[in-house]
Amino acid sequence: MEDIFRFAAENSKSQAKTEHKADDELLSLLLRLRLDGRWDSQIFRQGVQTLLSFSLIGQESSRGRYFMHRLVHLWAYDRLTVAEKGRFCDQARDILKRSIAWRFASSDYTFRRDLLSHITTAQRLSNLSSMIFQKEGIAEFALAFSEAGRWKEAEELDVQVMETRKRVLGEEHPHTLTNIANLASTYWNQGRWKEAEELDVQVMETRKRVLGEEHPYTLSSMSNLAFTLNYQNRNKEAISLMERCFELRKQILGPKHPDTETSLEALYQWQDSEDEDQHLY
Repeated sequence: MEDIFRFAAENSKSQAKTEHKADDELLSLLLRLRLDGRWDSQIFRQGVQTLLSFSLIGQESSRGRYFMHRLVHLWAYDRLTVAEKGRFCDQARDILKRSIAWRFASSDYTFRRDLLSHITTAQRLSNLSSMIFQKEGIAEFALAFSEAGRWKEAEELDVQVMETRKRVLGEEHPHTLTNIANLASTYWNQGRWKEAEELDVQVMETRKRVLGEEHPYTLSSMSNLAFTLNYQNRNKEAISLMERCFELRKQILGPKHPDTETSLEALYQWQDSEDEDQHLY
């Protein structure tokens, strides 16, 4: 549990704050950092010990996890107003959102996987949240669902984020294009190749126009589209596009860059497959 609050506090330094009256309270009381900007485990554990001493929370002896005492649950359900319940839901969703960073080390994947049960509960209770907080954390939650293979849940959230960013930021904004690419990936993982292709083409063409063909983001879009074409057995188109992507990556990023090597490896595999198909005929 401590990691949720620690990551939320650390990530809050770089994540934009939400416009909510509880935000300052959350940062000062629950997401407190030391003066040097580091997390203070001692203060957090003292707080937990205080809650344990009053039996407001308990701890599982086998797994070390904390849980709210059932009488506290019953009191909250019976005594809190709808507005108060909504405010606490807002706070919980905000902490969960802040705890998720767009980092992709193995420890980050593990953390987001362990967070899923909390995210699922937060989504189930989202009807209690304010309209602002119903929209907060959607992209981060979609990332966690996608990594867990829960594609339908990820898709629903990705679509919400995409429509919101189109309306607020515009269709050509980098954040909007990133989200469209995420939705294409979600379709791709469901085997919905045509829908993924349509979005891949849209992102690639827009990035070519806005960023230029040689920009790394454009090259990533080109690679994604090539893979989508390959999975539809459109090998010649996929090879042609990946050859262009490889040449540009070799020129811009260098021959030893991981993205360049990934493009070359894909080309070798697809060309071998194409040769085998020609021999069969």
